[in-house]
Amino acid sequence: MIAVWFGLLRPLRALRRAADAVAAGDYDIRIPAAGPSEVADLGYGIELMRSRLVAALADRQQAERRFRRLFDAAPDAMIAVAPDGLLVMANTRAEQLFGYATGDLIGLPVEMMVPEEARAILAAERSDYFADPESRPIVTEFKLSGLRQDGRRFPAEITLSGLPTDGGMLVTAAIRDVTERLALQAERERLRAIAEQEKVERRLQQSQRLESLGQLVGGVAHDFNNL
Repeated sequence: MIAVWFGLLRPLRALRRAADAVAAGDYDIRIPAAGPSEVADLGYGIELMRSRLVAALADRQQAERRFRRLFDAAPDAMIAVAPDGLLVMANTRAEQLFGYATGDLIGLPVEMMVPEEARAILAAERSDYFADPESRPIVTEFKLSGLRQDGRRFPAEITLSGLPTDGGMLVTAAIRDVTERLALQAERERLRAIAEQEKVERRLQQSQRLESLGQLVGGVAHDFNNL
């Protein structure tokens, strides 16, 4: 029994404790390879699985950090919405645009970001997108009014796209404040209208000058005829 304990049971228990520690999230612990050859081979196999798992987790964490940096560096406000309509991600630009402190957007219903009269439209659009995201991977220029935390509104242009994750599908939205663009468009339209009005007035003045010239020529011709 002593020989069995030291030769078999003890290595198996050490292997079990190390495997339980890895399963609990302690990926730094090494799996022992001791005891009879069969037990040692089992330890070597589990240690190889552990090292590959550690490498895969490191790659995933690096990819997530890279994605997060790109997400935060986006020039537009970016959010990610779960099927229940709650915000699960928001970049720095989104927090600034809507006037929230860091982290305060997470967990809020996405409908809180638009005026009350537009919430039903947004909810319907979100439900339709989650119902069949494959057939409509990107929806561009979806226009709504945004609602800041202080109650101010702004015209927004929204682009929706799907984001598959391990926890299921998310919908990401890129939100752009188009206040300045609309103002520039309105100014261009105003200037175009002024230019068109000036062109019409110039044409009218030219027509009036030609009409006056015609009357003058007609009067001179009449005088010559009288002579």
